[in-house]
Amino acid sequence: MNQQLIARLRDLCDDDRFDEALAIIEQARPHEGCCADLLVWKSRCLQLSDNATLEDVEDTLREAIACDEEDVDAWTELGWFLLNVQDQAEKAHEAFLRALTIQAKTNTEVLVGLVKCAKEMNPKKSSDELRRSLLAGLVDDKEVDAALSE
Repeated sequence: MNQQLIARLRDLCDDDRFDEALAIIEQARPHEGCCADLLVWKSRCLQLSDNATLEDVEDTLREAIACDEEDVDAWTELGWFLLNVQDQAEKAHEAFLRALTIQAKTNTEVLVGLVKCAKEMNPKKSSDELRRSLLAGLVDDKEVDAALSE
């Protein structure tokens, strides 16, 4: 998606100007075509505006997924919506698992690349030490610990 458009949407949302953001999204849609990122932004704005139903939000997220079934943000946003708004933990769990599965493909590519770099830069580093340091970089331990302690 156009980075200028994202910056504009972010600014409008930061200023609580959700209806303006929605208008810009609707103007951009014909130019961007079926764009999951744009639809995720739309769902966020719909949730925060006064002019949408929960059905509108969920329909928009499902449309985003239909546009791109491999869009991690769309699945993640759907997961949070189902968990926090619809109170459907089982369906949210499925959405989060789908997002994690998609993200795991990318993370694996990145980690394999980092392993190959590390082996060239420091061939004496143990595999276990390298594995621990790389896996630690995948998530923010503090946020995971905070969620576990809630």
